[in-house]
Amino acid sequence: MKGTLSFLTIFILATTATVTAQDSRKSLIREIKEAGQTGAGHQILARLEGKWKVRGLIRITAGSNPEMISGNAKLNWIHGRRFLVQEFDCPQLDFPYSGTGILGYDNLLHEFTGVWCDNSNTGLATYKGSFDQKQNKLIFKVEQTDLQTATRRTATATYTFNSDSTIDYKVTTTDSEGVQFSPIEFQYRKQKGL
Repeated sequence: MKGTLSFLTIFILATTATVTAQDSRKSLIREIKEAGQTGAGHQILARLEGKWKVRGLIRITAGSNPEMISGNAKLNWIHGRRFLVQEFDCPQLDFPYSGTGILGYDNLLHEFTGVWCDNSNTGLATYKGSFDQKQNKLIFKVEQTDLQTATRRTATATYTFNSDSTIDYKVTTTDSEGVQFSPIEFQYRKQKGL
C-alpha cells in the first residue's frame, strides 16, 4: 500500500507540475502575442506608406550653401505591418545617393524606433522618438557617426504631416563648434494613384 501511495503521490505531483508548466507556457505565449500586435503607433506610421517624390535642401556644413536635391522614396510594410522600410534614392548629387531605413513602434517601451543606413557612411543611425499630436509630427532623437569627426553625434529628426499627400522631413543638429543648423530639409509628396 505504501508503494502504491508513493507512486500515486509522485504521479499526481508530476501531472500537476506538467499542467502548471503548460499553463505558464500558454500564458507566456499569450503575452508575447499581445506585445507583438500592431496598434495606434503603427497607424501613425501608416501615414508614411507609399511612393513619394522628394525635393529639398541639403547642407554639408553649417556655413555651406544649401544644395537643391530631388529623389524618390518608397515605404512598404514588412513582418505583418510591424515595420516600415524606406528605400530612398537621389541620383543627382555628386555621387548617386541611396539609403534604407526601418521604422517601427515598440509597444513595450512605448516609443517609435528606427535605423538608417546609406552609401555615404558605414555606421548605422539609430532613431528613438514620439508623436506630438498637437503639432502632428513624429519627433526623433537620432544618433549617428559624424563623418568629419568620427564621433557619435546626436540630432533631431522630424516628420511633420501637413496632409495625406505631403510630409516635411527635417534634421537639426550642431556642428563640432556648437553651431546649430539643418543639414536636411525635405518635402515628401505622395505620387498620385498609389
